[in-house]
Amino acid sequence: MQRTYFKDGTFCLGANYWASHAGTAMWQKWDEKIVEDDFQRLSSNEVKILRVFPLLSDFQPITLLHGCMGAVEEVAHGEKFLDKTTEEGRCGIDVACIEKFKTLCRLAEKYDIKLVVPLITGWMSGRNFFPTAFNGRNMLKDPFCVQWEVRFVQYFVKTFKNEPTIIAWELGNECNCIAPVTDEEAWMWTHAIVSATKAIDPDRPFLSGMHGLTSGGWKLEGQAELCDLLTIHPYMLFTPYCALDPILSPRAILHSPAELTMYADLGGKNCLVEEIGSLSGNLGDEESVGLFAKANLLNAWIHNGMGMLWWCAFEQKELTEAPYDWCDVERELGMFRQDKTEKPTILAYKEFAQFLKKLPFDNLPKRKRNAICLVDDRDWKSSFGAFMLAKRAGFELQFADRNGKIEPSPLYILPSGEGAKFLYKRTLDPLMEQVKKGSVLLITCGETAVCPFVDVVGCRSKGRKKSSVCRMQLDGEELCIPRPYVVDLVKEDVEVLAFDEEGIPALTYRKLGKGAVVFLNAPIETAFAETAEIANGKDCGYEKVYSCVRKLAGIRLPVEKTNPLIDVTEHELEGGMSVIIVMNNTNESQTGTLTLCDVELQEVLCGEVKLADNQVKVCVPAAEALIFTVKKK
Repeated sequence: MQRTYFKDGTFCLGANYWASHAGTAMWQKWDEKIVEDDFQRLSSNEVKILRVFPLLSDFQPITLLHGCMGAVEEVAHGEKFLDKTTEEGRCGIDVACIEKFKTLCRLAEKYDIKLVVPLITGWMSGRNFFPTAFNGRNMLKDPFCVQWEVRFVQYFVKTFKNEPTIIAWELGNECNCIAPVTDEEAWMWTHAIVSATKAIDPDRPFLSGMHGLTSGGWKLEGQAELCDLLTIHPYMLFTPYCALDPILSPRAILHSPAELTMYADLGGKNCLVEEIGSLSGNLGDEESVGLFAKANLLNAWIHNGMGMLWWCAFEQKELTEAPYDWCDVERELGMFRQDKTEKPTILAYKEFAQFLKKLPFDNLPKRKRNAICLVDDRDWKSSFGAFMLAKRAGFELQFADRNGKIEPSPLYILPSGEGAKFLYKRTLDPLMEQVKKGSVLLITCGETAVCPFVDVVGCRSKGRKKSSVCRMQLDGEELCIPRPYVVDLVKEDVEVLAFDEEGIPALTYRKLGKGAVVFLNAPIETAFAETAEIANGKDCGYEKVYSCVRKLAGIRLPVEKTNPLIDVTEHELEGGMSVIIVMNNTNESQTGTLTLCDVELQEVLCGEVKLADNQVKVCVPAAEALIFTVKKK
């Protein structure tokens, strides 16, 4: 069957590509033999998708010719007038670059490589590469710039729309780094580029190509509305709360699947890990980065991503032009070293490709989710904390817009709420109806107001006061949760599950209809996200709050674990069968006991297990997964 990339669930293995000898100068220093050698090396190591960049300053090198008083007389190519009788001239195209791109496509076809093409590649690795005619203008909202960008897109897409190696177009490379815009301006620009492309080539998938949509003027909602596929670029240095621990820590490794899950759930579109990498040798040596790549490949696959593209294919340490002269984090990134020898990263890709081929199923079914976490697309801190805590507690979260439609779920989590407009009444009312029908709602208290407080929480407040930490006993263990404030609660119609050291209710349980509301007097998710090293150990205990509400909600798991550093996901097959994946997101082997609940072990697909009386003893090496199937009894 022919692969329909990004449509049939095929997991794609790839890299971002600049020629090994030239980096961003590859079109000016074009060398077909080197590009062919690069492609042969990548293809033979199972890298079958490349993201390649028609740099706008090379492909549309327009300049301005000025007349009296500085007025613009003409758009040109340097001193050469544009031939307006040709389509190339009217669009400001450098024909020589188009021919080079055609050659690149022929080489890709020769080596069975598919291409993702960002159309407006202005921003790249810390430098803006836009035509000099755009100098002094905002190229995302200035009408002159957008006009010429649309002309480029129309020409380029028309020229290559029948090219079989191109599997997707996208807006460009991290266009939200090019220039400041409002959300509305970002939407208008995105709409212009997508519309110009779809008018000519309506069938190819169109990708977002953005980085960091949880802050700034670009919103996830707009990208999801206009693009076919969302993308993440989960670099730990550039994403808040992700670089507090080492590169081979649960925090660093779970960054990518957390962002992938959040984007796909809130955007309602599939998501691709389009760029990921180590950035610099001081974040990890080659062996550590190889394990980081391996863990992220597994997690992107486990969390139903569309694939993973490494940044980038070849080392760039010897390049002297900007941005390589400027940026330390743009040099030691490759799958291959400067001398073309293989790094552990490319070996991880090759091993992963072979691993996928040995599995008895083509595509991994979507993992089963057990609870809904209600957030906003700007709630990265609390979302990331909730994602990690649920993993430690043994279940999987689905993110949903906290002010959108409330879908049925046995458990809802409102994590570490902040702001005076945290929850609209039109959402609270149906949420409470679900509680009365039998669901459990966990509210963890941040710097927010919950209204009506007594009706929801079941306690009165004598006021809010400054605090530093919430110390409480739960399941025989003391938890110390940082908090900026504490609500001085007075018990009403609730059961107090835990008091803090001042005797103030810390964790309450209020029966409501057939369900219940659980209130935690501390922002546990943001505290977990903000605290370095807390995610690395087995004994922080924070996950006990999530384990408690999961049990109160009656959520039964087919596999119960004892080690919080082992992550377990269930992927349902037909006939009562499920794939169970046990993932180790740490830098050392993890052991533990898994209890099979109402299921029987069938086949071990990856790793080794010891079974006795429904107890599975496991030892999972660092950054690896154990995989087996079970069947319902």
